[in-house]
Amino acid sequence: RLAGRQRWQRCPQCKMYVEKSEGCNYIKCRCGCSFCYRCASKVSAQTHYCGMCKR
Repeated sequence: RLAGRQRWQRCPQCKMYVEKSEGCNYIKCRCGCSFCYRCASKVSAQTHYCGMCKR
């Protein structure tokens, strides 16, 4: 419930909760997975672009 209220996102690979404090929607989890904070889709570490959100 706390994660939902705080709008934390889960890593699509390891399912660990992450919290964005500032910056763009690109997140790199400690497991090494790069993903979009808005929709949790995996994204390229080179472009930081999400094809699902178009951001």
